[in-house]
Amino acid sequence: MKIAALTPSYIKWEGDTAAVFIHNLTRKLVESGVEVSVVTPMLSPESKPYEVIDGVEINRFHYFWPTSLEGLAGGYGIPDNMKRSFLLALQLPFLIVALLINGLKISRKCDVIHAFWIPSAIIALFIKRLTGKPMAFSPLGSGMSNLPEWFMTYCLRSFDVIFTGTGRWNDSFYPKKLSGDFNIIKAATMVNIDTTSSRPIPDVISELRARKKKVVYFVARMVESKNPMILIDTIPIVLNIRNDVHFVVSGDGPLMEECKARVKQLNIDTNITFTGHITNELVRNYINYSDMIVTTSLVGNCFSTTILDGFHLRKAHVLSNSGATGEFFIHEKYAYLYEAGEPEELARSINLVLNDEKLRETLEKNTYDFLKGNSFMDEITINTIMNTYHQIQNRDPSD
Repeated sequence: MKIAALTPSYIKWEGDTAAVFIHNLTRKLVESGVEVSVVTPMLSPESKPYEVIDGVEINRFHYFWPTSLEGLAGGYGIPDNMKRSFLLALQLPFLIVALLINGLKISRKCDVIHAFWIPSAIIALFIKRLTGKPMAFSPLGSGMSNLPEWFMTYCLRSFDVIFTGTGRWNDSFYPKKLSGDFNIIKAATMVNIDTTSSRPIPDVISELRARKKKVVYFVARMVESKNPMILIDTIPIVLNIRNDVHFVVSGDGPLMEECKARVKQLNIDTNITFTGHITNELVRNYINYSDMIVTTSLVGNCFSTTILDGFHLRKAHVLSNSGATGEFFIHEKYAYLYEAGEPEELARSINLVLNDEKLRETLEKNTYDFLKGNSFMDEITINTIMNTYHQIQNRDPSD
């Protein structure tokens, strides 16, 4: 069996972290005997138009000229990139045509099309109509939230199968109520994390530990849906209660400068460290040596790869109770939940978990049960996806 994987973001070279969870999946599929050809935009001038990494064929294409101006795909994501500049928004039709041409060329030689994120899925629907190939869709993020309901309903009905981490469609993907008979299969995110080897402690945390500081770690794209400003406004509230807490923030995005300006305004420069965008492995090192992980997302936490990394590394989490979060992360069993968008609530929750050693140990101890109970095991995910590929490949097109 051969799969055409269409995605607007993918690793730019071996060892890169861009959409690495998709490469984790495609790599595991190859190890299980499936051929995979990825079709993705060129995200860096250092990337190769064609290469094979871990047995996965990667086909990258240019979509705008001069190529030095390309910037719509990757980065903060297509919806946020379009808001940043008119030039990037202007590149959308060129990206669509290039993805259609390149996707069609690769898909003709494959058995199943698997699209990641809604931009690729819309293009894949055209390719499905032209080739008659069955199609799977993995919705990621909230980039489809502004699409009309009738259009989303049509798309979801047209996909042969939809893979989600929860096994159902939820409002973190699309906030409006949709009606229809959608074929949704639960397939957990691939993490591919080594929990057996020792990890080097980041210099920042080593220095903080020497000062007897508690480390609260936050990882996110600095965009509105992740609501990073709430974290900044939470810090002085926490410090009014205890002054031994330091916040470390990893990530980048259009709100980064606004967040840094707010830090200066609140005069909390010495209580927060911005690492910027760092590699996936370095993020895991920070997670491993932090006292807790926090989120501030307004759209949901099911299932963030950072959270899954944190659970694999047995860390206590304080999560914003948004989207379907509360249905899966049971309060005070798997995570401590607080009302999303409320800095006072987040500050209270952070202090409570730091102070309550028994609660913190309970949250850390239950992480493995959560992963196992929600099928976050590579073997389960791969078997589910491969079996589903075979089912839709053999399905009568008239069904």
